[in-house]
Amino acid sequence: MRYGKYLYLCVTLAATAAFAGYEEDMNACDRSDAVCVGQVLLRAIQDGPAAPDASLRISGTNNVLQVFHAGSWRGVCDDTFSDQAGIVACRQLGGTFRGFSGGVTGDSDSFWLDGFSCTGNETTLAQCSGYTWGSEDCGVSEHVNLICN
Repeated sequence: MRYGKYLYLCVTLAATAAFAGYEEDMNACDRSDAVCVGQVLLRAIQDGPAAPDASLRISGTNNVLQVFHAGSWRGVCDDTFSDQAGIVACRQLGGTFRGFSGGVTGDSDSFWLDGFSCTGNETTLAQCSGYTWGSEDCGVSEHVNLICN
């Protein structure tokens, strides 16, 4: 993962296209409808209070996967988490999936995602199906431990 690196934030200006990406080289923002809006510290985006909705981070010594929604970071429940979900989450974080484990104790028993299914082709966990934000039946020891390169 690219924690602590300064990256260029590239966004589209077209109303019909939704694209935001981070590039190590300003010239890598090579989409015709994208512009580089400046250099940002990725960790600040992932940990800060103004993170984009549905952002992911790995938190704590247990590598607990968390998602940002409605102004707060909460866990991802292990009930239906799969390798396919791990592939999507690591891709969203800018890494490559190495593995995951469930049954991990996190800092709280608050979760945003539970009971969802991914094919592995989605670009974000929020694109996976079968969930309602905050609808969950998980306990403090049902967090996902996610390992990405």
